[in-house]
Amino acid sequence: TTPSVVYFESADNVVVGAPAKDTAVLSPDLVVSLIKRDMGHDVTRELHGRDHSPEEISAFILRKLVADAKATTGEDADDVVITVPAYFGAAERDATRKAGHIAGLNVIDIISEPVAAAITYGVLNPDQDRTILVYDLGGGTFDTTVITLRDGDISVVCTDGDHELGGADWDARLVEYLAERFTEEHPDVGDPLEDRHTEQQLRHDAEEAKKALSLRTGHTVRVMHEGRVAVVELTRERFEEITKDLLDRTIEITGRTLATAAGKGVTDYDDLVLVGGSTKMPAVAQRLASELSLKPKVQDPDLAVAKGAALDRPQWREAFRTGLIFGSIEGATPLIGWAAGRAASGYIAAFDHWVAFALLAGIGAKMIRDSFLRDEETQKPRNHSFRVLAVTAVGTSIDALAVGVTLALIGANILVNALAIGAATFTMTTIGVMAGHRLGARLGKHAEALGGVVLILIGAAILFEHIA
Repeated sequence: TTPSVVYFESADNVVVGAPAKDTAVLSPDLVVSLIKRDMGHDVTRELHGRDHSPEEISAFILRKLVADAKATTGEDADDVVITVPAYFGAAERDATRKAGHIAGLNVIDIISEPVAAAITYGVLNPDQDRTILVYDLGGGTFDTTVITLRDGDISVVCTDGDHELGGADWDARLVEYLAERFTEEHPDVGDPLEDRHTEQQLRHDAEEAKKALSLRTGHTVRVMHEGRVAVVELTRERFEEITKDLLDRTIEITGRTLATAAGKGVTDYDDLVLVGGSTKMPAVAQRLASELSLKPKVQDPDLAVAKGAALDRPQWREAFRTGLIFGSIEGATPLIGWAAGRAASGYIAAFDHWVAFALLAGIGAKMIRDSFLRDEETQKPRNHSFRVLAVTAVGTSIDALAVGVTLALIGANILVNALAIGAATFTMTTIGVMAGHRLGARLGKHAEALGGVVLILIGAAILFEHIA
């Protein structure tokens, strides 16, 4: 993994990752960490006489990740899926997308970290309804999210967290503890934390101790300062004692999340997924298991989100292909309808305006009826399942076919309109499928009902003009 830390060594040289993290204490004014907390906010950092936005700093991290990927695989990574915390709103997501563009990348999608993690754990099986609680304790932030999978639709029920709480806080507690133990043993020597070099070493030792205590019950740290040495014997039990209030905060937030979900009718859970390197601390899984009576799933928590983003990429490709297929079907139907209408117009010329009115009014009435029959559940974004899209395409194609017939009946010079409707239908269907039909879900039943009213009015206008 690559720490999201950026060191501006000079105006022309920027270092990202572990080397930057190792310099954080020695050159704090030139090192930027936890930039995620600033995304979407109008703040800048002045470094070497130049202001840098959060998006620009994030772009350095993205370039580093792409360069590492190329060094490992030998392939360029121009198309990317970026994951973001569940609490990210529109402003933060837009800023993230901008960072990708600044880095010279084609941002295909931005997905929620809990959803990506759930994909990695394999708990999002489209054929089975599930409710998942994601507990994400990263280096600098903490989030809990409730996700439901219903009829193939993934929905985030609620999310909560503390953007100022993360694994770094556990490290800080250990640093303070080690410094205190040194001072107790050598009271005649200055505070180790007042020396930047000693503090930097302490932070490194504290992080290593935290990792070691996740694997064994004891670890020894040698604290050296001003020529003196203090050997500190750390135990897992003592570490958990001095950080208990931090874990308590995560449990409190998790309880708050569950209460919010319960208010929305979600009370039973199938899976508890742990994400983030800090969840490897044994106390986390033990405490959650005792509090929630669920067995936590821990599976490569450091890379769970990244792997989920990679697995999401083929789904996007499939959605694109599916969108092209159904877009082509629906886009062609107005033209087919127009041709059928022209063929029939010679036989029904005497009452073609009545037929046009009947078709438009029928389609409009169907849209209004469908909108009021649809319940709240069906307003959720549709998934990419072939069955659901096939039904959608057939229904839309029938409507478009009827509109094409109508266009033909009210005048042979309307071919250009049929072509325009076909192109528009193709474009909107393709985009709609790629976006999981989110646009249609947002428009909701009121827009569909309004569309039906408009069609009826158009049909009435055509009939009125003919009679007049």
